[in-house]
Amino acid sequence: MRDACELLLDSELDDETSLGDLRARVFARTGKQELSQAIVRVGEIARLPEEDHQEELLRCWQTARGFLPDLLAAIDFRGTEAAEPILGSLDYLRGIDWKGRKSIDDAPLTVVSKGWQRLAVADNGKVDRKAFALGVLEVLQDALKRRDVYVYPTFRR
Repeated sequence: MRDACELLLDSELDDETSLGDLRARVFARTGKQELSQAIVRVGEIARLPEEDHQEELLRCWQTARGFLPDLLAAIDFRGTEAAEPILGSLDYLRGIDWKGRKSIDDAPLTVVSKGWQRLAVADNGKVDRKAFALGVLEVLQDALKRRDVYVYPTFRR
């Protein structure tokens, strides 16, 4: 794959080089089968940003489930005006019956990324509480880093 890309970026190539000539040079240098295998391998390890890591995190749900209700009950999150949707989602999660199976189909999904939305909303429109909660935690983490959300009271030393 690297060899094929190096040929594409070769400064000695001009705009008059035909596609057929370029392909012939690439296949001569890398081999068609090797290039095909490289494409498959890149597809296995590279993901779109919105499909980055959500399914892997869902497999760790029990860890988050163990601390999330206590975290939401113990910590008072506050934030800037830009953080209001995130704070609203945290309030929504605080109100969930974590022991029950009550539907959360009215969850404010707009706060979570497209990758999480893809996993949170089933074909029948039902919202998966695990994917929604983990999506909100991810957004919370980003907002804490940006300082749009902070823990109240805040003490600086």
